[in-house]
Amino acid sequence: MGLRATHRLDYVLRDVKSGSSNWVHATVGKLNFNWQPGYFGVTVSPSHVEKVKRYILNQEEHHRHKSFEEEYIEMLKLAGIDYDECYGS
Repeated sequence: MGLRATHRLDYVLRDVKSGSSNWVHATVGKLNFNWQPGYFGVTVSPSHVEKVKRYILNQEEHHRHKSFEEEYIEMLKLAGIDYDECYGS
C-alpha cells in the first residue's frame, strides 16, 4: 500500500487489521481468526515498485527456498538493524 508522510503506520495497520478481522469473522465465518501482534514496514523507492509486486506474486514459491524468518533477518542486516534472537520463532 502507498502512504503519505502524514499517515501514521501504526494507525493505518490498526485499521487494516481491525477491518479485515471483522470481514473474516462476518463474511468467511472464521471466528477464531486473529492477526499476529506487531508489524513490519519498509519503504520502497518508486523505481523498485514493480520488482516488489513481482516478489509478492511469487512469494509462495520464493518461501519454499527461504523462510520468511531467514529473509526478514537478512533484510534487517542489509539495513544495518540489529536483530535480537529472543524475538525469533
